[in-house]
Amino acid sequence: MREKEIIEKENIQLQERLELLKQEYEGKNKELIKINSEIQWKEEQIEEDKNKLMHSNNSILEKRNKLNNYSSFEENILGRIRQLEKEIKIKEDLIIETKSLIEEIKGQESLKQEEIINSNKILTQFKMEEEEFEQRLNQLYKDINKIKAELQGNISNYNLLKNMEEDYEGYYKSVKKFNA
Repeated sequence: MREKEIIEKENIQLQERLELLKQEYEGKNKELIKINSEIQWKEEQIEEDKNKLMHSNNSILEKRNKLNNYSSFEENILGRIRQLEKEIKIKEDLIIETKSLIEEIKGQESLKQEEIINSNKILTQFKMEEEEFEQRLNQLYKDINKIKAELQGNISNYNLLKNMEEDYEGYYKSVKKFNA
C-alpha cells in the first residue's frame, strides 16, 4: 500500500502542481490578454499617429506645392512686371521722340503760317496792283477808243478834205480848161 500512498501523494502533488500551473497559466493568460490588449491599443495609437503623420505629411506636401505655385506665380508676375517696365520705357522713349517731333512740326507750322501770312499779304498786294492795273488798262482802253474815235474823225476829215481838194483841183482844172 505504500505504493498506493506514494502514488496518491504524487497524484495530489501533481494535482496541486497542476492547480498551480493552471493558476499560473490563468495569470499568464490574463497577462497575455492584458499585453495583447495593450499591444492592440498601442497598434491603434500607432495607426492613429501614422494617420496623423500621413495627414501632416500630405498637408506639408500640399503647402509645399502651394508655395511652389506661389513662387512660380511670383516669378511669372515679376517677369511680366519686368517686361511691362521695358515696354513702358520703350513707350516713354517713343512719347519723348513724338513730343520732340510735335515741337519740331509746331515750329515748322509756325514758319509755314508766317509764310502763308506773308504770301497772303503779297497776294493781296498783287490783287490790289492787279485792280490798279485793270483800272489803268480800262483807262488806257478808254483813251485808245477815244483816240481811235478822234483818229477816225481826223481820218474822215482828212479824206473829206482830200476829196474836196481833189474835187477842187478837178474843178480848178476844169475851170482852167474852160477858161483857156
